[in-house]
Amino acid sequence: MELTLKEILEYHLFSLGKYTLTVYQLLSSAIIVLIGLGIVRVFRSLIYKSEKIDVGKKFAFAQILKYIIIVFTGLLAFRTLGVDISPLLLGGSVILVGIGLGLQNLFLDFISGVIILLDRSIKVDDVVEIENVVGKVQQINIRTSTILTRDNKNMIIPNSILTKNKIVNMSYDDDIANFGVSIGVAYSSDVDLVMKLMIDAAMEHPEVFKERPPVARLSNFGDSSLDFNLFFNSRYLFKAEAIKSDIRLTILNKFREHNIDIPYPTRTLFTPDITKQG
Repeated sequence: MELTLKEILEYHLFSLGKYTLTVYQLLSSAIIVLIGLGIVRVFRSLIYKSEKIDVGKKFAFAQILKYIIIVFTGLLAFRTLGVDISPLLLGGSVILVGIGLGLQNLFLDFISGVIILLDRSIKVDDVVEIENVVGKVQQINIRTSTILTRDNKNMIIPNSILTKNKIVNMSYDDDIANFGVSIGVAYSSDVDLVMKLMIDAAMEHPEVFKERPPVARLSNFGDSSLDFNLFFNSRYLFKAEAIKSDIRLTILNKFREHNIDIPYPTRTLFTPDITKQG
């Protein structure tokens, strides 16, 4: 005996007390989930195609929209399966109490993730410094964020750390930051020439921001050397240490060409903080 389509859709797959699951309910809920996932992909594609929104905003909008659609789709799928979701909603207070007692940190990470995505104090592709570790924000999820360090390691950081701890965001409000290198030379050196060569070394580097010219300063009269600091700007924040290394090598070569003596051993004279140039 052949079954009709209606009989197939109304076929009982599972029964428990008064609850019965049919093929129709299962297929309908599966279609709803697939539609929800499709809507997420379509909206994500539309958001990322926009040229009026920066990468950080695109990621934040896409993530928030994804979670909203997932929650809505999940609730609709449960209703289609014939599951009464009102007890779930009423039980939310009980769940919150459980979270408050046993899962405080997890709940705090979720709330912190929402805050980060909304206020955009930290965005994807920002270069940040956390506990003396510099890295680029790769991804911001609802509970954790992924940061790629300069030695190419991925740090998985709970979002609560990003909202509670002191974070230096080198990309905040501007993608150009100020960096510095230091060097000491013999007291017999031509001060004006030393400062000129340091500035020239920075200006020759292709990743130094030329619109804000480098500045060289005589910072101190050391025990055995005249101490100089060179400040320069760059928008390649993630490569700052490599840029400083290149500039130091260029300075060294220029000093040798002009017979400028660097006392040995050279003390660590200056450790510049990364600061924003106003």
